[in-house]
Amino acid sequence: MTVHKKNIDEIEAVAKISLNVGARSLTYGILYDVGRAKTVSSIQLNYDDLNCISSKVQNINRQVGNQLAISFVDPRYSLHRNLMPNKEPDIVFCPGGTSRLAIRSDGLVFPCQYGFCDDKFATGSITKESIYQIWKSRRWKIFRGIPLQKLSQCSQCHASVDCRLKICRLMAYAASGDIFGVPPGCEWLKWHYSFNNARKEVLTNARKS
Repeated sequence: MTVHKKNIDEIEAVAKISLNVGARSLTYGILYDVGRAKTVSSIQLNYDDLNCISSKVQNINRQVGNQLAISFVDPRYSLHRNLMPNKEPDIVFCPGGTSRLAIRSDGLVFPCQYGFCDDKFATGSITKESIYQIWKSRRWKIFRGIPLQKLSQCSQCHASVDCRLKICRLMAYAASGDIFGVPPGCEWLKWHYSFNNARKEVLTNARKS
């Protein structure tokens, strides 16, 4: 579910529907101001909206997390260690193209829905090939491992080691037109990263004194 200002109140209902149809997992994504969304300010999310969404998702996870795997990436806290614990910490890859894909209404297959904006990211068509054939195609190569050094701004960012946002290359493309560019949500994450580091420093100095 892509959450925006107009459907925040439907978050719980979507979880209930997912359970009723026997779904095993549910992902809540937030609407970023990329693509057509840039022109519709009335559905854009603000900081308070993100607090509301996060609270709702956490409540749902507490209630039905044992029946339904809930996924939600809050861009303000998209920090984690060991993004690539498999011996290659300087390689960036996304679930899109490695563990999931997206099929557009016309049958074209993309790593995720953020690729729908440009057909050059299509990796095949279910009208011409099987999912298996498409999945085995070499056309996925760029989504299955990009050296961090190629992301010139991300690789130099002080939050890069812990940042999860950088893995979404199609979102970066949708926002900036550059597949190696900076993804939306970056400004929220940087602010929290700097704030948390400053807070830790203050607490450390307070303990010493």
